[in-house]
Amino acid sequence: MHLAKKDRYWVLKSEQRKRNPFYDTPRWRKLSKIHKIKYPLCKHCKDKGVTKQVDHTDHILPITTHPQLRYTWSNLQSLCISCHNTKTANEN
Repeated sequence: MHLAKKDRYWVLKSEQRKRNPFYDTPRWRKLSKIHKIKYPLCKHCKDKGVTKQVDHTDHILPITTHPQLRYTWSNLQSLCISCHNTKTANEN
């Protein structure tokens, strides 16, 4: 079955939340929202000269391997869906 890009995103998001309920905590949601407001553009796209709106607040060093950095501001970056999915796929 072929899913549209938007649908694949939500499937991935649901699967991630099943694996780690951290992303549903009020503290994370607030931090993520503040980060997106301060950094509204995708960092990876911006580094390439492309302007694309943020979709995810991403942990630069994954919390699976660096749980102590889950709320550390300097370990966060704004990414679009495409860049986030590419980064996540490369981590696995």
